[in-house]
Amino acid sequence: MTWARRSAWWWFVATALLLAGVVLWLTQSMLSLEREEVGSRALAESQQRLRLALWRMDSWLSPQLAGEAQRAVDEFARLVAPTETLVALRCELNCEDHLQVPSRGTDAGGTDAVAHPLLAGLRPQITYAELERRLAAAEAQLQAIGGFAATAAPPEIQRSVAEYTNRAQANAQSQMRGSPSPLPTKGAQAVGPLVPMWSAGELPMLLCVRRAPDAQKHKLQILVVDWTRLQRELLALVQDLFPEGVASLAQSDAMTPEEQGRMLASVPARLVTNWSPPMASALPVATILWITWGMTAVALLALGFMLRAAIGYGDRRARFASAVTHELRTPLTTFRMYSEMLADGMVTDPAAQHEYLETLRTESDRLSRVVENVLAWSRLEQGRFASRRERHVLAALLHKQASTLQQRLAQSGLVLDLDIESGAESLALSTDDEAIGQILFNLIDNAAKYARGARDPHVHVVVRRTANRAQIDVRDHGEGVPAAFAARIFAPFDRGARQAASNDAPGVGLGLPLARALARDLGGELELVPGGDGACFRLTLPCL
Repeated sequence: MTWARRSAWWWFVATALLLAGVVLWLTQSMLSLEREEVGSRALAESQQRLRLALWRMDSWLSPQLAGEAQRAVDEFARLVAPTETLVALRCELNCEDHLQVPSRGTDAGGTDAVAHPLLAGLRPQITYAELERRLAAAEAQLQAIGGFAATAAPPEIQRSVAEYTNRAQANAQSQMRGSPSPLPTKGAQAVGPLVPMWSAGELPMLLCVRRAPDAQKHKLQILVVDWTRLQRELLALVQDLFPEGVASLAQSDAMTPEEQGRMLASVPARLVTNWSPPMASALPVATILWITWGMTAVALLALGFMLRAAIGYGDRRARFASAVTHELRTPLTTFRMYSEMLADGMVTDPAAQHEYLETLRTESDRLSRVVENVLAWSRLEQGRFASRRERHVLAALLHKQASTLQQRLAQSGLVLDLDIESGAESLALSTDDEAIGQILFNLIDNAAKYARGARDPHVHVVVRRTANRAQIDVRDHGEGVPAAFAARIFAPFDRGARQAASNDAPGVGLGLPLARALARDLGGELELVPGGDGACFRLTLPCL
């Protein structure tokens, strides 16, 4: 491989690697953008479902709590009715930490002597002082209902705060509508709002606490919520928004700005879910990438084939130049030597002079064929070849060419065997007789070169009719065409296994390519018939 060829292939490899790197970077960028786009859409969808779920829960729970907040002071401490599904216990706690629960069989407030299943767990978790402190803090914030976030918080947190504020305000308005009026008792305080909070302890309970006016002692009215049943009821409202088992409610006393987007406004709890809805990209990224890689591969393959063809064509032209130089140099050398000998009178014998002149004529014919083939191929390549088609009888045309063909074969010790089968004698063609003669001469010339010395010296030219086409087979009994070179023999300037300047079979590698090009220009075809003894070429032409 020459330096120029190696350089061309190195440039091709560098270009291919650079292009593949660019496409790979583009692929990674597009896949990254696709992941971001899918993630953003999934996040937006999950946030939308989360907001809808919180609105459903608060919209359902707020009226439940508002109904409890609307109870009068003397009606609050009643036994839980069977129809009340969310209330586990109602009780009152005075400033002396005395806990009262409703007496069974009566609506009056009883004493601790009346046991209740929740009392054992509730009593150690609450004190009047602690509930009073937490209640006062909650009442102080009622004027600023909603969430809180720094002004520099990200936009998504600010939206969560605004969403939570809207739900908190809706919940507050729901509880304020129809709240009981304070009792006009001397020195008593007004009925306070019903504030949800969690009790302290290892197993905290969800409580709703409010102040109650009392003529003798301050007291707090407490509603113990059935948290297990409340969770079940709330999650049932959003089962169409989330797959089963991915959503749950968790206690949340201290609310951070990041958690406000998941907080319920009616009770101190947050909705927990780590689920993201499955999303498909809205862009045909996979199709775009497949097309990009496909077009890149096609472009590289096309560029590789073009480079290979250009290099091969350049090599064939180089071999052609070498062969033409050799083909021209041999007869020119002969012309010069023999002409000088004849001109100087060095050859006086008439028989020798005749032999020299015959050699000069043979070499001139050889030189003329080389020049004619080169000129004909040049005209075909440039599209300047124009065949002169006339009506000819194929048998007469072949008999006219037979003497020239036999003369060429005789130079190699071969014999022409022309066989026109029955039914082909009257075949008429609209063709160019000179082009047909050049095709046949090139085939016979190849047989003369490569079948010289064959055991069977006959070169068969068989003519037959097939449908509406004339078929001419030219077969010799030489060494044939090796299978490895069968596809190359019709390539211009390529002589297959023969070297460009081989003396045993001279030529420039244009005979068969020119013959096929002429056959196709006449509407026919020239092909190599595989198998058999020697080489067989088949020329087919359209009949009239």
